[in-house]
Amino acid sequence: MKSIRLILVTAAIALVQAELQAATITVGADPACHVHSLQAALAITNTNAQDDEVRLANNMVFDHIAITKTDTDTLAIRGGYPNCASANPLGPPTVLDGSGGPRSVIEASAGALVLVNLQIEGAVLPGEDSTGGGVNVIQAATRVELKDVRISRNTAHNGGGLAIVGSDLNTIRVTAERLVLDRNIASGNGGGMFARYANGTVSGLLVERNHAFNNGGGVWMGRDAVLFNRNGKNRSGFFKNVAGNNGGGLAIEGGAMEMFETSPGLDPAAFADNSARIGGGVHVFNDRPNTSAAFNASGITAYRNHASEEGGFAAVDIRAEDSTPVFGGIHVSASAPPVGGGSFAYCNVAISCNVFSENEARDSKGALRPGALVSIRNQGKGAAGFARFWNSSLRSNAGYNLVQNISDMQTDWAQEIHFKNALIEGNALEKNLVDAQGFGSIYIESATVTQNEVHAALITGQNAIYLHGSIFTDDAALLENITAQTSAFTLMVRNADGLSGFPLVEQNDPRFVDPLNHDFQLAPDSPALDREWNDGFNLFDLNLKPRNVDLPWVVDVNTPRDLGCFERQ
Repeated sequence: MKSIRLILVTAAIALVQAELQAATITVGADPACHVHSLQAALAITNTNAQDDEVRLANNMVFDHIAITKTDTDTLAIRGGYPNCASANPLGPPTVLDGSGGPRSVIEASAGALVLVNLQIEGAVLPGEDSTGGGVNVIQAATRVELKDVRISRNTAHNGGGLAIVGSDLNTIRVTAERLVLDRNIASGNGGGMFARYANGTVSGLLVERNHAFNNGGGVWMGRDAVLFNRNGKNRSGFFKNVAGNNGGGLAIEGGAMEMFETSPGLDPAAFADNSARIGGGVHVFNDRPNTSAAFNASGITAYRNHASEEGGFAAVDIRAEDSTPVFGGIHVSASAPPVGGGSFAYCNVAISCNVFSENEARDSKGALRPGALVSIRNQGKGAAGFARFWNSSLRSNAGYNLVQNISDMQTDWAQEIHFKNALIEGNALEKNLVDAQGFGSIYIESATVTQNEVHAALITGQNAIYLHGSIFTDDAALLENITAQTSAFTLMVRNADGLSGFPLVEQNDPRFVDPLNHDFQLAPDSPALDREWNDGFNLFDLNLKPRNVDLPWVVDVNTPRDLGCFERQ
């Protein structure tokens, strides 16, 4: 009886292959459909040597799905059609359910895969070599495109929801728009997504409530995985993801992600409520010579991320075996709107984005741990790890210190924590604001540091400490120790202990507009007006307003530039 059914199915597939002219296959329950199962459609598309489009009708249930694309052509699977006679997918996404099966719901090992208007769920893959519970794009696959796709409640060792894994001879191209990865589990890395040798652009990436038992609770990006994440048109971000080790939201291990706000209107993309042992929101690791691993962002917020060991929001870990450089780090910035106007800008109003608040480094017993904001570790002579927060607001974070920057050997490359045009306020810290050990460097330029709770000097370091154009109103001494490389000038401080001999350092009240209500712009009679040097590079303040605004009622002490992160206009 089984052989008769197999003959009939084979004959039906052969008939469909002969009749189809437009490479479009409809799948559903009504008589107008070409076939009545997704498996039957794949049997056609894998053998007809042409590009194909499979349209799924929502008049049937697609369960126990485990399909594999093996041909070198393009396969597009589109859901949401009300029936097979419809040319428009007007309905909700079609659900493809793995029903607890041990194979990926959709796998592509060759060619290009396009998925549109689908919800992919329910696969549970066993074994430590399994990847991509929901969608697995591997081997000779050349391209994957995901639009209006949700990948949810899948399990695998790496990439519980989605895996995109090319090779050193094949980088897979990636395009995604309105992609949701939620409630997936990885017993290894990448609860929501695992990527290696993958390169492309995503718009509207929402990663929520995924769990990885090792690294990358939301997303893990390995060797030569690079994603340009463009936000603004759709809600996006990393929310409530958990990693057992590193990178609660995002773990980068030899890859890179750029996360930029490109359209005004929606809230900035966020890292919120993610947790890990190290790097609650983001973890950047690299140990490959002459390569870089990086997280670059503009127009984001990060709040309530948690690390139980270090790096409440982020951690950077760079290791080198010799003097050959190994690069890695985090760079958060903003740029002003284009000259002549236009809607395109990275973070239109910096003070309302690039906000890092309520992140904490605290262990299970309640003890504060290093790096409420970020922890940086450089190991080896070539290690060049850094974190830069430009045009950023850092407030109400809690930890042993705000930043820990450790380097065990001197290098010719940057090993720095760098704040520029930054507002640093209201952080609760057991020891210092910034602690640089070994050869880690500290740069603070045109910053306003105020209302922080610290129990030692604000800044301690053993190597280069470079401070200028900034305001420090906290009671604590500014510097715990003076190094041979310390440079401090054009500063306004409350506590001037140990600063005698440094040029243009004044102990005074900068007179903010309304500090009780957190308005730290300079009042019209502030002594911090027109006191900074013109360095020729720092062109805009935290509000992305131009520096060098010459106030007619103020006699220039140095140049028209003001101290602190806000320029009086």
